[in-house]
Amino acid sequence: MLEEEEPKLQGFFDEFVAGTNFQQKNSTTNQRNKKKLIIMCYLLAGFNNKFINDVKEDIGFLLDTSGTSTSAIESMANAGLTVRKETIQKQKIRLANSHQQTVKDYIIDNKNNLIILNVDDYHNIHTLRRPDTTTTSSALHFRTILMKSSLQAFAIPFKNDVGQSIQNPEGIDFERTERLLIHSYDIRIAERKKDRSMQNTKLIDLLEGSLHSTEDYISGEQSSVPRQILNIVPFIGPLHVSLNSRETVFLINYDFFEKMYHAVFGPHKILAKKPKPYRINLLLELVFKGWLLVKESVKNLFYNCKDPEACTFINLLDDVIPLVLDFYPIIFRSGCWEVYKEVMIRIWTIFYRYQHKNYNKLPLAFLSDIFYWQNIKHPIIETLETSLHIFYDYYVENFHSSIRYQTNSFNTAQQIINQAKLIDQMRGENSFIEVFSKNHNIVYTEKQLDFLEKKTAIFLIEFFQNIWKNHEKILPIGWNSSYPPKLDKLCDWNKCDLSSDAPGSVLSCGHGYHIECFEKLHEKCPHCYKYLCDGIRHNCKIFQNTLDMEFDNIEEDSNEDLEEQTNLQESNVDEAVSMDEDINNKLVEALKSLRLYQ
Repeated sequence: MLEEEEPKLQGFFDEFVAGTNFQQKNSTTNQRNKKKLIIMCYLLAGFNNKFINDVKEDIGFLLDTSGTSTSAIESMANAGLTVRKETIQKQKIRLANSHQQTVKDYIIDNKNNLIILNVDDYHNIHTLRRPDTTTTSSALHFRTILMKSSLQAFAIPFKNDVGQSIQNPEGIDFERTERLLIHSYDIRIAERKKDRSMQNTKLIDLLEGSLHSTEDYISGEQSSVPRQILNIVPFIGPLHVSLNSRETVFLINYDFFEKMYHAVFGPHKILAKKPKPYRINLLLELVFKGWLLVKESVKNLFYNCKDPEACTFINLLDDVIPLVLDFYPIIFRSGCWEVYKEVMIRIWTIFYRYQHKNYNKLPLAFLSDIFYWQNIKHPIIETLETSLHIFYDYYVENFHSSIRYQTNSFNTAQQIINQAKLIDQMRGENSFIEVFSKNHNIVYTEKQLDFLEKKTAIFLIEFFQNIWKNHEKILPIGWNSSYPPKLDKLCDWNKCDLSSDAPGSVLSCGHGYHIECFEKLHEKCPHCYKYLCDGIRHNCKIFQNTLDMEFDNIEEDSNEDLEEQTNLQESNVDEAVSMDEDINNKLVEALKSLRLYQ
């Protein structure tokens, strides 16, 4: 088109492309070079017309958000490669000032769609920790309010057909929550990657302050949006449940994972007391895949064994870890509503056993709301049954990552707030970043993962051979009940009159039952069932009392912070994987040695 309007340009672009020696390069490299040539054309056009500076502006924003010094940006501007620092600052102020109007426009444009609102806490982890006489840290705390509209679901009425409100006035329904204890689940599906998109999201505000009490959440939800437009219904975030459950399982069993980490990656490697989520996920996945390789042999060795150490780790590997791994990527993203409800109560049992504050109550409150909506036949149930996967909270963590990447230790609270608004405004608008900025993902090859899984399997064999000392950590659920498993006989039913030779088995909780006795008990462990029911009653009562308390009496709980960095000394260096060609033979020999114990 340009060549038709300006005859002097005929052949110019062909010469440009020919100069890249495209015949000697593959298609991927040629496509990348064409994008570079477009940038060069924009820069050349800028010499003739100073107002052609869109690309320069994009480059300037990238340099500014990356922490480039003012002198460096000015030097680049003098070379004609970007705009000046003053221009960048003016544009940032303009975007920040117009943010509130864009929020109103967003809500009006999406008023007929279902809008998911996330209220989450964010902490400036880049801050310098310099203790003085009154404080130990200058960390800044914020409350993020982020929206995402769903094009797959219409707005849900605040009241049902008979005028009953969606907000549950009855607290937690103990009896209906209790029934979920006796169900099971089994589901596998592919991950819904499109649901992780940041499209259709809008930052409402980033407010300075924490979210450690009910008052904090209420003030965190305050905005200029009229109440008749925005009705808020609390909903537990599945990603936060997943992250907290994985982290809880890892931290409670830290000694076990540290031992495994040294066995797999080397004795001189240091595992942080609170590693980053990706490393926790890696270790959980490796131990699960390694367990699958040795599971049959180990369970045969400890068949009907009530030894608390063996039961502890078989329960961890065979029940707890698969549950926390599957909860978000498989169970939630499957969209299977009935399964999700049942798994939520099983996740709660982990938080309850491990005494995790807040998360030993929140799943119960969530389930009680569900039962209330079912009772009043509220339309939200239909939306949950058909579109569960849209009620997620991934994007708020993604947004926090963007803030963390584009802020520094010297930023003030207001600068971080303005930067958050700028990120929201500029999302999808900086073509230079979209084309040339690539994220670094930690990826292991299939061959490396196979090797690491087999090394983990060998570690597990050696671990169970030695029955590592427990150090009084969390035992299987049976030892938490008022009736611990009896080590001198198989059946733990107090009305059992069968001989010890009658067929039976030991459950994952540690209690054992004859098949005939278990059928009489309606196939549920009465001791653990009572323990969990007592836990539901206790936490329901605490939760209800908390709702009724005055704000001044609510104890702030800082232990639930996903981004607490006090004990975090995590290295960004990826673990080197030294491949061993004899790993298959070593695994075979280890399995043979395990069978000798049988």
